[in-house]
Amino acid sequence: MGRKKDDVILLRCYKKEKEELREKAKQSNMNMSEYIIALSENKKIIVAQGLPQLSYEIKKIGVNINQIAMVANTQRFVNEYQLEKILKEMQKVNKIMNLVWEKILKEE
Repeated sequence: MGRKKDDVILLRCYKKEKEELREKAKQSNMNMSEYIIALSENKKIIVAQGLPQLSYEIKKIGVNINQIAMVANTQRFVNEYQLEKILKEMQKVNKIMNLVWEKILKEE
């Protein structure tokens, strides 16, 4: 279990600045404390959207690969249609990955 934080810092800012910090922290999936500390440590904060979709596509490919492996092990051959299906799904994943990387590199 992590250590308990035992010190408090009071910070004065304008209401609008506070709202902006809160919104940026929320977008980064952090609370305000985590967000401000990350900024103070000069950590790069990147919000990569599309990762749930990418994870879903990768899981689908894994299922298809397992199905093809089972067919190959039992029948000693693989259906061309199944291989084409995996190729199309891999292309979708590649497209999503490229979008994620473009966003990350754009924010640098």
